[in-house]
Amino acid sequence: TIETPAGIFTCALENAPHGKEVALCWRPEHAVIGETGIEARVLNRAFQGHFTDLACVAGSCEFRVQALETTAREGDVIRIHVPPDRIRLLEDRP
Repeated sequence: TIETPAGIFTCALENAPHGKEVALCWRPEHAVIGETGIEARVLNRAFQGHFTDLACVAGSCEFRVQALETTAREGDVIRIHVPPDRIRLLEDRP
């Protein structure tokens, strides 16, 4: 379990650096819009052909979500979930 300014995420990494500062990352197409996960506000929506790109903010974190189908519009609050096996942790180095 990783606590971030955006919310709490679960990762499936066996070798996660415990007790260290890390950067939590995921690919925009791996985030799933649904009923569970962190709350995020949609800042911008851009149709890109086969997906819709959503610029979102949760807490102090801005990120993108690429959804195949969504009715989310600018200003909407959505919930996103990132599957634990899709989360990557990068050690934060000074």
